[in-house]
Amino acid sequence: MGMILASSVLIGHERRGNTARQTLIHIAALAAQAAIVTASVAILAGQIDGQNTAVGGQSANADLLIGVTALDLGYSVLSSNTRPFSRVPGLAVIAA
Repeated sequence: MGMILASSVLIGHERRGNTARQTLIHIAALAAQAAIVTASVAILAGQIDGQNTAVGGQSANADLLIGVTALDLGYSVLSSNTRPFSRVPGLAVIAA
């Protein structure tokens, strides 16, 4: 999970042209907070993905795992791209 989140942050930083130092600081901070994907997170992610697929929607696996993990830990998600996270029922999503 930590690597998926770190990868997402790295992609976002590269797109915005941030320096490598800024990116490393953010990845280090995320790694310190990284959570292991638990069985309950994997099951819920599978259920949500199945429900979304049944109605013709799609969920990016990385975003789905990030969203479900945040929900499981009682966190909100802050993102400039809120659309993928809106597919996780009960998740508080804050637009950046």
